[in-house]
Amino acid sequence: TPALCAAAEATGPEAMQGMNNWAGWLLTAVLLHPNSDELWAHTALLPHHLPDQTPLTVQLLPVPEAAGETEAPAVQQQDEALRQAVEASFRWKNPRTALQKIPAKVSVSAVAHAARPVALERPAFLQKGGMTGAERGTAIHAFMQSVPFDGPAPDLQAEVQRQKDRKLLDPALADKLDLERVQPFFESSVWRRIRAARRVLREEPFITALPAARVTPEAAGCEAEVLVQGIADLVLVFDDHAEICDYKTDASRDPDFYKKEYAAQLQLYRHAFALRLGVPVTRLTIYSFTLQQEIDIPLQPA
Repeated sequence: TPALCAAAEATGPEAMQGMNNWAGWLLTAVLLHPNSDELWAHTALLPHHLPDQTPLTVQLLPVPEAAGETEAPAVQQQDEALRQAVEASFRWKNPRTALQKIPAKVSVSAVAHAARPVALERPAFLQKGGMTGAERGTAIHAFMQSVPFDGPAPDLQAEVQRQKDRKLLDPALADKLDLERVQPFFESSVWRRIRAARRVLREEPFITALPAARVTPEAAGCEAEVLVQGIADLVLVFDDHAEICDYKTDASRDPDFYKKEYAAQLQLYRHAFALRLGVPVTRLTIYSFTLQQEIDIPLQPA
């Protein structure tokens, strides 16, 4: 303490470094002055002075009672305001927390089938044909992607050979292609509308912005948007409207299965293309190569 340092004349750097503040240094110097007896009276030590002729007056002033009474409530009020601010900070929750769980850009299938149960398929070596349903579906999609739509219905065998020759279709997929499933497509109303359309878009990529709440229910109430990308199998554009048809190769023979599983996906397609085609999308359908028929998907309000 300053009194101990003054009594021992410990005023060197080592002693002064032990002080907690500047006041300790000043008080040590004052205690060593001959006029500091009033300060020494408040210690348990005998006064110790160094000769000094510098004029110095030491006077202890009592703390005004009025000042103490007025300051205390102000300090209490300030502490209460600080406490409330700290509690409010801990209670705050980021309204965009749900966005941390989804990427800035997702695929349509990820959005449409976020809650879809996982369907496990037998491994290829357990299947008679040695090829999974997904691979057979890939073969049909690859074939349909390159079939000419600007002429009459093609000879399928000749078209397969043409695609193989031009390396449009992998030979392994071509050998497994079930043309009996494909042939009815070129006799369907879809094919007739293809021939009548003013413009036909195939494997058409798109990207659009959707409210985050449509991507995940956890983002309900969040105004942020998420980019959604996808590829539409077939878009038919007429003078006053457009139609979207999606190819499906699922094994199910229940039309309601396709409506339940893919309605959300087609609605997203409609939302995306309505913004870029300039005409309303008035029809959504699925062509099932298993059922060999077209399935209408009911339109939802935009």
